Amino acid sequence: EELRQPAFPAQYVDRVRGLRMTALAERENDTRQMAGRAFRELMFGDHPLGRDMLGTRESIAAIHRDRLAEFYETYYRPQGMVVTVVGAVPAEEAVRKIEAAFGDWQGARPERAALPPVAPITEVRKRRVLMPDKTQSDMVLGWHGMRRLDPDFDPARLGNTVLGVFGLMGRLGENVRERQGMAYYAYSRVSGDREPGSWVAIAGVNPANVSRARQAMIDEVKRLQDELVPANELEDSKRYLTGSVPLQLETNDGVASLLADIEWHGLGLDYLERYPTIINALTAEQVQQVARKYLNPDAYAFALAGPESA
Repeated sequence: EELRQPAFPAQYVDRVRGLRMTALAERENDTRQMAGRAFRELMFGDHPLGRDMLGTRESIAAIHRDRLAEFYETYYRPQGMVVTVVGAVPAEEAVRKIEAAFGDWQGARPERAALPPVAPITEVRKRRVLMPDKTQSDMVLGWHGMRRLDPDFDPARLGNTVLGVFGLMGRLGENVRERQGMAYYAYSRVSGDREPGSWVAIAGVNPANVSRARQAMIDEVKRLQDELVPANELEDSKRYLTGSVPLQLETNDGVASLLADIEWHGLGLDYLERYPTIINALTAEQVQQVARKYLNPDAYAFALAGPESA
C-alpha cells in the first residue's frame, strides 16, 4: 500500500523537510562532508552528476506535497522494478506473494534521456571551504572514473585496494598516516555505476600538514604508475577482495543488497561463482595501466575544508 498508494500526508512531508534541513546544518559543520561536497562540484560542475542529492535550503523549502505526488505518478512504475527476497521463505511462496501484491500494477516509466558526457579534467582544480572554528582539515583529491561494467573497473578496484584499502588503508594509510604521521586517516575509494564514477584519495589532517599530505598522496599515485605492484602485495589485495564477499553474505540484508546490485548491473546470477576467478586473473600490468589511464598527477580535483591556517 505504501508503494502503490502513497498518501504523502502534509505533516509528514513537513517532518521530512525538517529532517533534511537538520542534515544540511550538520553537514555544514562537518569538514569531511563539506570537502566531499566541494569535490563533487569541482569534478562535475553543472553536469547532472554534480547535483547535490541532499539539496539546498531553497530547493527543500520549495518542494511540497503535490510535487512529490506528481513525481511518484511519473516515475514509480512497475516497469524495471526489482524485488529481492532473502530469508526463510520458499521461492514459490515469495513469487506468489509478490504477484498478489504487484501483479495487476500497470504503467510504464518514461525513457530517461542519456546524460551528456563529462568534461575531462585537464588541469589542477582547487577549492577551499573555510571553516574557522575547526581544528582539522579534510581533503579529497581525485579523478573521473569509469562505469561499473567498464573493463577497467576490476583492475581499478584491485589497484585501489593496493593504494588505499588493504590492511591499514593500503599504501596511503601506511605512508601518509603511519610512517609520516601527517593524517588522522587516509584511504582511497573507486566507484562506478551505470554512469561514470570517481577515483579519490581522502585524508583528515592537521591544517599545518595539508601541502605535505597532498604531495605524499600524489607520490603514492605516481608509485602505482611507475612500479609494478610486487607479487606478494598483489596477492594479499586479491585475497582481501575475494575474502570480503563471504562476510557480506553473513546477513540477509547483505545478501539482498548484493543480489540487487548484481541485478542492477546485469552481472548475471552466476556472478558470485565467477567473481574469484575474475579477481585472481588480474595482473600487476593491468593495475599499472589503469593507474596511468585515470590517475593523472598533473590534472585532478582537490577540495579542502578546514580553518584558515590550512
